Amino acid sequence: MILFPYLRTRRLAVRLREISLGEAIAVCRLPADRHEATTTEFLRFATRDAETPTDRHVADPRMMTVQERALLVCHYLAQVSDGGADFSVGSDGKLSDYVVFDADLMVDQVQVGEVTGKAYVLRPLLGVHAEILERLCVKRGDWLIGMMACQVSDAEALQPDYTALTDPQLLEWCKGRMDAIRALPESDSEALYLAFSIGSTQIKHFFAVNVDDEGLVFEPQNSEAGNQYPARFRSLSCVSPATRRLFG
Repeated sequence: MILFPYLRTRRLAVRLREISLGEAIAVCRLPADRHEATTTEFLRFATRDAETPTDRHVADPRMMTVQERALLVCHYLAQVSDGGADFSVGSDGKLSDYVVFDADLMVDQVQVGEVTGKAYVLRPLLGVHAEILERLCVKRGDWLIGMMACQVSDAEALQPDYTALTDPQLLEWCKGRMDAIRALPESDSEALYLAFSIGSTQIKHFFAVNVDDEGLVFEPQNSEAGNQYPARFRSLSCVSPATRRLFG
């Protein structure tokens, strides 16, 4: 059995556990194109016995930010991969090229100014958002619109209770917001994108998030990194190669 070091950030306080063979098989058998849903299922297994110390610490992987989820996946990979704590990423990169461990999420939202005459705020992209978007988006532009739909909102508007909504309700909510952005005059949509870009920089933590046609990617943050390509930290990589060959 592999023992994992305790991981604590502003919103996370958890000791991961090694997943069982049955749990690994369940991860392998999830649809290959549902990367975010796979990450949620994997993290539910890996954090199954974890205790949440305070109300501000997050236990539900869907309520974690996408950066926090990636941090936990990398924390697991650091213990199970041959490369150790600073394991290899791509052909000539390493984990430390992509993650800044002390760049924690210090605020839950930031003001991004006025858009269409209203004050707007930006909040982090959560796992639940990413799961919805991978079911709605087919191109990079879809992902950008979807991220704006999930993260930027009227400062006075109430946020949905994501834990209380069913998946069909979440899909309907997100699709409605994306359609509303597509219906904006072009100048207003450009103002919204500018607000989104500024706010995303202000709320960046651990990883630098970007997107391509296939979904979320993480950009190198080490200026001396040899590998300048974006990376994905797939939870499926946490499952042993032998198990993936037999049950994938």
